[in-house]
Amino acid sequence: KNKYIEVIESHQLSKLKERFSTYLKTHSLSKTIERYKILEVVGREKDSFTINSIHSKTSKEIKVSLPTVTRTLNLFYDSGIIDKINKTESEELFKTTLFKLIK
Repeated sequence: KNKYIEVIESHQLSKLKERFSTYLKTHSLSKTIERYKILEVVGREKDSFTINSIHSKTSKEIKVSLPTVTRTLNLFYDSGIIDKINKTESEELFKTTLFKLIK
């Protein structure tokens, strides 16, 4: 990877972590390893994603249940880190608001 791209991605991830940490503190919620690992996985996503795709990718790095991923993505949505861009009967499609947050 290009060093410049790595620096940008690192900056973006730290913005996501900062925003999420503030949200958790404001709502008296725990800062768990699972939540932050899911945040890292979401932060690497360049395209839209589903709960199942994030669960699959996160599970390769740490043990995490599908309900934990679902609840965490809902926290991300509530905190403005991700948007729901489509909902079908079987699944919701999300996209990060990363570039909106950096402005």
